[in-house]
Amino acid sequence: MVLEDGRFDAVVALMEAARVSQGAPGAEVGHGNAAEVAGQPGWDHTIFAPTNDAFSKLNQDTIDCMFDEANATQSIRVHVVPRVLRSSEFTTGEVLTIGGPYPRNVTEDGGSFAGAEIVETDIEASNGVIHVINSVNIPDRCQE
Repeated sequence: MVLEDGRFDAVVALMEAARVSQGAPGAEVGHGNAAEVAGQPGWDHTIFAPTNDAFSKLNQDTIDCMFDEANATQSIRVHVVPRVLRSSEFTTGEVLTIGGPYPRNVTEDGGSFAGAEIVETDIEASNGVIHVINSVNIPDRCQE
């Protein structure tokens, strides 16, 4: 779904720049780019997906930094939860993404993930769920 929905072209481009591998550094087994891996059956993850509008708020230096392969990989990791997480399961506290724990706040009107407002929830995908957020989680080394 995220690959076909025109609101997420920038995050898809970031996924295409990111690499998925596993194992010890230097001996990793490569699995392709994040967009290829996300399209595989049985992937079953949750993506907190920033919209194109969220990316348009960033300056060009930040975008250039984020699209470096290592930074793209880190950026995607902080937007992805390695299991299906529906909004009915949201609680205030930390959510464990592939990139580590990030704060989630639940309110009557919705909530936030890592400081980004969650603007739409529970978009079903063939192998998971998408929650739309209004800003991008930027890796530390790309902070403005």
